[in-house]
Amino acid sequence: MLCPYAFAMIIALSLPAITFGYLIAIKRRFDLLPGVNKTNFARPEAYAKSIGRGLLIIGVCSTVTGIFWCVSELSLMKVAVSSLILVIISLICFFMVYLNASKPSSPAEKHEEDT
Repeated sequence: MLCPYAFAMIIALSLPAITFGYLIAIKRRFDLLPGVNKTNFARPEAYAKSIGRGLLIIGVCSTVTGIFWCVSELSLMKVAVSSLILVIISLICFFMVYLNASKPSSPAEKHEEDT
């Protein structure tokens, strides 16, 4: 009886993540990143590409988890733990991407960038 929940997980989480990840990372649709101003980043293309890839990874991992849950290879507790680990890893990765792609804040670093 777990299959409807697994399919709901695939449809509700995986398909949008894969779709937006593809559009952002491969098709370069930066307008899909809400609140992101290209002037705030030193490398906006790298930032968008990393976010898109992260969304693709989340979508693929959620699909695999949903499929294994559907064929009863994973219990509900294992699905919850794998989803929690996926969220924690993706938050760490997104935070690291933001730190690496943001513009330098010190005047000396800005001067080095201009020259």
